[in-house]
Amino acid sequence: MPAWTSMLEFINILLANFQHVKPPRGFDEEATFDMATKNLLSSLKGLTDRFRAKPDEVTMKESRVYQRFDLTHSTLFRAQLPDGSSAPILNLSFGGMRLGTEHDADNIPIVIRVLGRTLPSQIGVTHRGSKFIGSRFDKADPALLKFLQPLLEALEHGLSLRKIAATALKESTKERYELILRGEGPTDLLLASLSDPTPHMILTFRVEKEYLELTLKDDRIATARTTDLHGVAARMSLDKAPDPKTIEQSLLILTGAMAQEDLQKALGPIADTLRKHLQA
Repeated sequence: MPAWTSMLEFINILLANFQHVKPPRGFDEEATFDMATKNLLSSLKGLTDRFRAKPDEVTMKESRVYQRFDLTHSTLFRAQLPDGSSAPILNLSFGGMRLGTEHDADNIPIVIRVLGRTLPSQIGVTHRGSKFIGSRFDKADPALLKFLQPLLEALEHGLSLRKIAATALKESTKERYELILRGEGPTDLLLASLSDPTPHMILTFRVEKEYLELTLKDDRIATARTTDLHGVAARMSLDKAPDPKTIEQSLLILTGAMAQEDLQKALGPIADTLRKHLQA
């Protein structure tokens, strides 16, 4: 099944159910759905239209079908080359990638590596630059699409994060958090301070029928979850120990968010903390 078809189905389901979703804690219900949700729904509808390209347009208009995600600020995504060395993936999409390396071959077998996940693939070089090569995937491999889908979806949710207007927030929330963002998914990020070296952050996001939450405070990580029951989410249940999958998903979302330059300074240390926890 083409990547844009499954993504379209995901977005259409989200659009159909979004109006029934209760806002997360800290958000004023009426104000949030009067203002912020309308903007989000509008952007989602635009994304839906973007994925309606005809199959014969995919090759000719790849840039319009496949969004390329900037990863120059991260070392999370890497590709292993035939000689055993690895190179950073500088941007990535369903259609191809830019690699931070130079290579003479026109077709290169690689192994994509992200957070312990690996997938062999084949890329064809489309252009070369100073210390990088641009490439496309040789074919629409179902295994490749399955591998990339959750990764790119998390990056998209992070990239979509935008500041919430003060009118959409409870007074207590505005007093406790300096930065409050909402994005697709829905995804919500609350950061107590932009300058604190030991940040206090809460990140809430949805994966299938679960709402997951990661809290970072005083360098301690906690994760929690709840299930969406017909648009109504019960109270979050704290995990007995930090859940690695929730941490990985949070790290991917933060990586997507940091493609916005104004968020890199605040979110970079948090991403580093999560990555160190996973490596411990």
